[in-house]
Amino acid sequence: MPVKDPSTAGAPGEAEIPSLAQNLELQKKLETNGNGNGHHASEKIEIGPDGKLAKAQDATLTAPPDHIVYPPENIDALQASPEIGTIPIKPILIRRTVSGSYSGVTGSFRLDLRADVDRPGTLQTASFDFFSIGIITSYWGSFKLNSPTVTYTTTKVTIEGGFTGTKSVWANKVRIEINRNLILVPAAPAVVKFFQNTTPGAIYTCNFTSSSFRTVLLETDYENGTVLAGDYDTGSLGSPLPHRILNIVKAYSEAGVNMVMTGGNDVVANSESGADARWTETEMHASMIHHFSKYSTVPQWAAWLFAARRAVSTGLLGIMFDYLPSLKPQRQGCAIFQDTIKDYYSGSDYNRHILYAYVHEMGHCFNLLHSWDKGRPNSLSWMNYDWKYDQLNGAGSFWNNFNFIFDTGELMHIRHGFRNDVIMGGSDFALGSGLEQQEALSAFDGDMIENNSGLKLELQPVKKSFALGEPVVVEIKLRCMDMNGKVVNGTVHPKYDYVRIAIMKPNGKTALYEPFAHNCMLPKDTPLDQENNTVYASAYIGYGKDGFYFDQPGFYKLKAAYQVQDGSILQSDEMTIRVKSPVTATDDEIADLYFTSDAGKLFYLLGSDAETLKQGVADMQLVHEKYKNHPLSIYAEMVLGVNEAMRFKIIDTDSRKVLVRKRNLTSAKAKLHKVISASKGDEGVDNITLNWLFRHLAKGYLLEGDDKAAKATLKEMEDTFKAKKLRPVIQQTIAKQAAAVLKLA
Repeated sequence: MPVKDPSTAGAPGEAEIPSLAQNLELQKKLETNGNGNGHHASEKIEIGPDGKLAKAQDATLTAPPDHIVYPPENIDALQASPEIGTIPIKPILIRRTVSGSYSGVTGSFRLDLRADVDRPGTLQTASFDFFSIGIITSYWGSFKLNSPTVTYTTTKVTIEGGFTGTKSVWANKVRIEINRNLILVPAAPAVVKFFQNTTPGAIYTCNFTSSSFRTVLLETDYENGTVLAGDYDTGSLGSPLPHRILNIVKAYSEAGVNMVMTGGNDVVANSESGADARWTETEMHASMIHHFSKYSTVPQWAAWLFAARRAVSTGLLGIMFDYLPSLKPQRQGCAIFQDTIKDYYSGSDYNRHILYAYVHEMGHCFNLLHSWDKGRPNSLSWMNYDWKYDQLNGAGSFWNNFNFIFDTGELMHIRHGFRNDVIMGGSDFALGSGLEQQEALSAFDGDMIENNSGLKLELQPVKKSFALGEPVVVEIKLRCMDMNGKVVNGTVHPKYDYVRIAIMKPNGKTALYEPFAHNCMLPKDTPLDQENNTVYASAYIGYGKDGFYFDQPGFYKLKAAYQVQDGSILQSDEMTIRVKSPVTATDDEIADLYFTSDAGKLFYLLGSDAETLKQGVADMQLVHEKYKNHPLSIYAEMVLGVNEAMRFKIIDTDSRKVLVRKRNLTSAKAKLHKVISASKGDEGVDNITLNWLFRHLAKGYLLEGDDKAAKATLKEMEDTFKAKKLRPVIQQTIAKQAAAVLKLA
């Protein structure tokens, strides 16, 4: 069936742009002749490393002429008629700006236009989406202009240039003409004309719909025991002018987004976070489905913000929680952990950080990455971290210079990014968000010439060689080499972004390991001394945002980088691991089962009941049953056992009720003890993972009221690690971890 092309649909030839306000007598009386001074191209706009506009030489646009008067918020457009015998007063002709949203239909297509050319903070561009219309309306594609020519006169704005988009179309140029009506007259439509070179195509007359570029429904709920944030005066602690009163709605309004509150403000029961009163991603997702009145399984301009108390990860201030592969569609909800923020900040500083957290986490729902992930670590933006900026620019420099805004590149994404890359529930997080991995890889560009940090970063694969399909796990160790001790950021798992891991594949290509999201976590100050001189983390790096990283036999080189508190980069030594080819038919069959995206996600999550991962769970069950004597089966046993030791919340889509799948600790114990038994020597899983498995099973027993089984599991943990003859200080740490688990009882 042939596909229609909206750039050619219903093209009757050239049409005259409508008059400023036909049949309006007021317009005729006040109209004066324009001087015809068209101001043509002079500068190209690019985004610099600080996120601001950078000038280039190509001639493409100009600012509006100085003599065009823009309307302030409150002004009398006309003077009263002069009395007889007095000197006539010439009326002040104030015209509308044209920036905003427009929509129009030609044939079987609707065009939604965003013109961004003549207001403070203009980006001097335009973008548009096509929708096919009929009995069913469907999204068709998104497009944005490439460095267009913007021409201004007193009475009209013209935007013209080539464009790129999500689909190929007949046209390669577009001209947008918008009259600047007088302030007392309704806004003029935008006339959008498509061309292939000079051959005219479709013409759309699009009526003005909003002065904003996007409109988003926002619903805010809060956990019992906390309250939603109010307004914040940006001048209360000192910041650049202009000072103003901001909240999340006003902050996004400044970015060109009209946030419309739904009016629903549910109080979420503490019990929804489980017995530990700390929220996990799946618990927040279940609560969102239950409470968010606009929740949908299809993309829509609607988001849920949840003011919670604490997350299961200590020190986590906020999160866009539905980034996990089991929680699709993604980017619909975010949470701010207000009690945790209160642990670090008070008074006006608390209010400032609460506002920052609200805007920052909602930015992730728009598919915005952190500033440094986009190669802009010096950006004064909502999406940067204050402490991370200060490491590069001096203590206090972020808040002393931050004007509570998004940077230019982020505004370009929010206003003009392709629809599915921006809309909530569209593309997965970080897809289409402008991640510049090459910038992130710059941390590995040069070898360290001199290391005066008193620290050593070690990256150790848990084994020297892995079977094809076997989960690749590494241990990250940050060791203090200073006799006087050091206080370090002890958060070294790569999902928190303080440690990055580069991987060189057998074909010579280099990739940066990317988790599904970088959680927004404050640095965890950890004192290290001669006796307790190391912080550890174990990380599965076989699968992440970019899929499988170890997907072919051969030798891989790995290197880690850690950002020291002054902003400098500490690198590990380069390590090499080997991924072996399958030897037997069984090896090959298991590799096929482990090399599916569902399996990779389950290894990342360590289990899930999500409907979207149902096939992956079935594959794990097949390995458990058919290949139970194969060494690689322990990874399926681990995924299934960890999952069975947890409760899992799901939502019945018809009743919108939360359904709870209970723990199956008998089955979980059988599977996890197979993993534990295989790991008591030098094989199986690494010690950090083994430690976690013991504690995870013990917590399951405690939460089901079986204190005896929990204590027996923790005693077995301590005995296992004593038999491994670990250093006394490590055994003391394990004993403290066991005691901490028992406190949950």
